[in-house]
Amino acid sequence: MAQPQNEQNKPKTQKTNRRKLDIWNKLAVSVLSIFLVGCISVFFVLVNIINDPDGMRFSQDGLTTLSNSRLYDASGNVFYELGDEIREDVTYSQIPQSVVDAFLSIEDSRFFDHNGFDLPRFLKSAMANLKSGSLAQGGSTLTMQMIDNAFTKNQEKKLETEQGTVTTAQKLKLKVQEIYLSLIAEQSINKEQIFEYYVNRIWFGSGNNTRGIQKAAQYFFNKDVSQLNLGEAAFLAGCINAPGRYNPLANKTDPDTDHLKSGQNRRNATLDLMLQHGYIS
Repeated sequence: MAQPQNEQNKPKTQKTNRRKLDIWNKLAVSVLSIFLVGCISVFFVLVNIINDPDGMRFSQDGLTTLSNSRLYDASGNVFYELGDEIREDVTYSQIPQSVVDAFLSIEDSRFFDHNGFDLPRFLKSAMANLKSGSLAQGGSTLTMQMIDNAFTKNQEKKLETEQGTVTTAQKLKLKVQEIYLSLIAEQSINKEQIFEYYVNRIWFGSGNNTRGIQKAAQYFFNKDVSQLNLGEAAFLAGCINAPGRYNPLANKTDPDTDHLKSGQNRRNATLDLMLQHGYIS
């Protein structure tokens, strides 16, 4: 007696389905294997970079800035300062909250939440750079910028002196070390100390190679940092990414460019960000 047509087709259908399943299983295993090998390879590369004997090492002493020499007159007033960098460090308690909020708004809004490396911010910046074809978006946290100012820039200068230039591979290597040192820094010192080290090292484009928020307040506004108002705080936070362009006093030596207008626009952009992040009404 002949079997029904659908029963005769069952074995063929089962074999076909089993064959398709085997192909997908093999493909999944292959993809997973490649992924695991890639992860292991990346892990060992990162370990080698971090443990490079010639690489950067975190040290709190390396964050400390050198004091410059001051010359005083008979009345005890400073009339001249000597040193490669002119600065006057301040503590976190001396800095107005508006200054802190301004820097966080424009540089690192999640500063008090992340552990030194903000992965979502970093990936967002990387995607923006891929779209634009440039490296305009840095994605660095305040902690990473602190490490950059204290360690990375010195390492780059050393490589430039030895080689004449810094290769792309070396820059990537330094960036990995910078991220690692940022994670170590966050475990070694608190957020307030990191903010102190950060604002005391920034170059604001002021004359005589002066650095730090205190000297910038004196240079631009003839004030102590503790006396800065909201608009002044927003200007100082906004100008650091291009201090030469946003320095209003540069109008004296470069009248063809309206540095004052550029500085005002940058200040306003900072205030807009402070509003977006809820720091001001």
